[in-house]
Amino acid sequence: MKSAPIALCAVALLVACGSQQVEPPPEPTPEPRPVTPPPRPEPPAPKGWQVSLAEIGWEVVPPEPPDRAFKANTLGWQKHERSDWAGSRPHFEEAVSIVSEYDLARYNLACAHSRLGDLDAALAELTHVLVRDLPRFKRAALEDQDLGNLRRSELNAELEARIDKLEKVWEQATRVGTPAVAWRERSQTMISEAQGKQGQLLRPGVWVHETKRFVPAMEIIDDAFSGFVDVERQQAIIIVATPTVDLPPLFEGARVLVTPLSPAGEAPRRAELTHDNLGTIEAAGTDGGVRIRLNTTKSAWRDLRAGGLVRSEDQSLPDRPVLRVNPDGSLLVAYHPPGWSHKGRSVHLPDGREITMQSGHSIANHHSLFFNADQTHAVMVAVRMKCTDEGPVLRHWIDRLDLQAGSAEGLANAEGAAAAQYGRDGALYLQLGAETIRYATPTATRYETLPEGVMLVPPMKLPTCQ
Repeated sequence: MKSAPIALCAVALLVACGSQQVEPPPEPTPEPRPVTPPPRPEPPAPKGWQVSLAEIGWEVVPPEPPDRAFKANTLGWQKHERSDWAGSRPHFEEAVSIVSEYDLARYNLACAHSRLGDLDAALAELTHVLVRDLPRFKRAALEDQDLGNLRRSELNAELEARIDKLEKVWEQATRVGTPAVAWRERSQTMISEAQGKQGQLLRPGVWVHETKRFVPAMEIIDDAFSGFVDVERQQAIIIVATPTVDLPPLFEGARVLVTPLSPAGEAPRRAELTHDNLGTIEAAGTDGGVRIRLNTTKSAWRDLRAGGLVRSEDQSLPDRPVLRVNPDGSLLVAYHPPGWSHKGRSVHLPDGREITMQSGHSIANHHSLFFNADQTHAVMVAVRMKCTDEGPVLRHWIDRLDLQAGSAEGLANAEGAAAAQYGRDGALYLQLGAETIRYATPTATRYETLPEGVMLVPPMKLPTCQ
């Protein structure tokens, strides 16, 4: 570094003394280049409305709204029918303030907002109910005249986009969820009286355990008495019936409906059958709709199709769960497959092995055998449902079978009916009376309880005895 000044001086002397050298022409002055400013970042596009699987459906089965909320909604509707939309809106707001998840009142509030030109508020309230119950409200959202102002506005494109996203998430739920029903028995309330003493609330759908939510999967069918969900074929089987007051009770005007699972607002009925004086209805899903057996287990199986009811070409027992309904309630029955049988408290396997279960299985009169997906485990559900000299009896016994080890474990022994199902998530679901529990795996020792009203089938009551 110290030699640098000497070298510089030598160069300077050579330049000064070398008069005969020709100096090179000066470098041209470079033209200034235009300075290009750095590109400005594009303003972020507004984030579109999104919805996830964790948001749709119900955290709990909605109870009947209290009388105060019901009265407010009714007063609002009476004014709304007289085109007094400004007068109706405060009543709907009051009903929603009492019960935030009063879906019908919130939908009515959306209609009032739309009529009054408050379109942003209309879209917000309508979105709220569509997220909770798309099958119930989608058709109305697209057709109701009260929402005409909203649909004719610039917000209509946003409404349609939201519905499209909701449909995709709903379809995702039906692919991953476990078939279930939301059930609530109507009490003698003012609401029940005002609605013509309707029967119990029944909504077929799926339980998505990942999100701990029940997702209704079809429109409301008034006066539905029982039903189950066949997610494999994307359909629900609904029994609409009214039990008589005679003894023994029978069904009057019983209708069996085959209904597509659809959040898209399709027509709710694809095929139906109407009958009177029925004591028992058995129904099982098929590729063509549903197989039905009426009144006694000795009658023939018939197929209910869009064209009507015909004798089934297949009279063998169904290889999938069967809904058995009488005026006292419902059972979920699974017949033994070929090669399997039971006698007393023993299950006999096709390979000749015998598994011994709880002693109560020997006195039960309904036995159902449910298998998990890879058939390494099974559950035997036994129900005793009889009229005895001491009165009606309804009791259940449940044993979990390890088919590889050839052993049985008693899981339940109590009053009331029971049902079982292995879910799409691999878990074992048991319905014990009016409570549904979940074992995360076929061999789990701990279980958790599902929200009240989330059931496999509507529960069975004590037998009505003469």
